[in-house]
Amino acid sequence: MVQARDKTTRSRWGLFRRALSELSRQNNGREITSMDFTIYRAGWLSVIELHPNPRSWWWEAYSHEVVAFLRQFFKWDVLLIAGLNDWTDLRGTLTLDDMELFIAKLAEWITLRSLPAIPSAFTLAKEDLLDIGYGLHRVFTPERGYYSYVLAEPLDDYTSIWIIGRVDFNDPMELCETFGAEVELTLSLTGASLLPLTELRPSEDGRLLQIARMAFKAQITGDYDLFRCPGRQ
Repeated sequence: MVQARDKTTRSRWGLFRRALSELSRQNNGREITSMDFTIYRAGWLSVIELHPNPRSWWWEAYSHEVVAFLRQFFKWDVLLIAGLNDWTDLRGTLTLDDMELFIAKLAEWITLRSLPAIPSAFTLAKEDLLDIGYGLHRVFTPERGYYSYVLAEPLDDYTSIWIIGRVDFNDPMELCETFGAEVELTLSLTGASLLPLTELRPSEDGRLLQIARMAFKAQITGDYDLFRCPGRQ
């Protein structure tokens, strides 16, 4: 998470520390009772890296619960919410050697008020940091010979970007497998992307957009039955 620093930053971090210490999430019968975090300073920005203990439990949290948790930070003027996993190859994608250099690069992009790439497969950005326009977008992967899809939707005062990936919208079973799991956005949040915005092209298919928007609504509201696969309990 990236936040502008001002005179209230210290008190906000105090509230944040207390919120984390009290956080308890029920996920598939398990509880996430704590998170640890690191705060980086990059010029006029503060960057917080957080993860639960143990880390693997983050992947088992339901999407609507994670979104509800992240929404708590909207009121603190957080500029960007994104995630990277431990094995993200920063050198291969951004020619950077470590996380601190990546944080510095994020600060540079935000100062310019424009992100040239989507940091993670589920990203929340304030204002016009990710200026690609709402709707469904496509990106072609030449080496694999197919299109993947990216959905941009408003969420409160933020732009949400969800890299859906490759999906056959005409196959009901594939739609269920793609959108039916309760952790799709959670997994996307911790999935590194760094997809350049220049590779995106808008999709003009209204039917595909409607399906993608319904899937997104299911994930943020918890109404997962919208894409429940036949026979799945």
